[in-house]
This record gives sequence, structure tokens and C-alpha cells, in this order.
Amino acid sequence: MLLVATPSAKAQTENDFQLWTALFFTGHAVPGARGPVFWFDAHARRGNVGSLMILRPGLGYAFASWASVWVGYAWTPVF
Repeated sequence: MLLVATPSAKAQTENDFQLWTALFFTGHAVPGARGPVFWFDAHARRGNVGSLMILRPGLGYAFASWASVWVGYAWTPVF
């Protein structure tokens, strides 16, 4: 009886379209487990509100195959 008396749920009626693309790569400056390493990722996001781009380069040092230290920057302009 309680289930019949509860009000029905209402769905969201506003549509929101977004398209996200991304490019990632990492690598070693010198092949092997130790030494300088680099990172780059780029995102492009477009939606109803506007466009956003994220560029994140980074440099690091790999002490072993399982340990590294990184420093990087994120640039996020909004169009």
C-alpha cells in the first residue's frame, strides 16, 4: 500500500551536450628505467556553455620503474 501512495519520480528535462577529446603521451628521454622522463596531455572539451582546452606538459626523473618525481604546468583557456 505504501508503494502505491508514493509520488512518481520526475526526470531531468534539460539536455546538455558535450564532446571531449584527449591526447596523452609519456616517455623516457633515454630508454631504460632511470633518467629524465616527460609527460604531455591535451584535452579539448566543447559543450553548450562554451569550449575549454587543457594543455599539461610535465618533466620528471625516474629513479626506478616504480618511482618518479614530476613537475608540470596546466594551461586552461576558456573560449
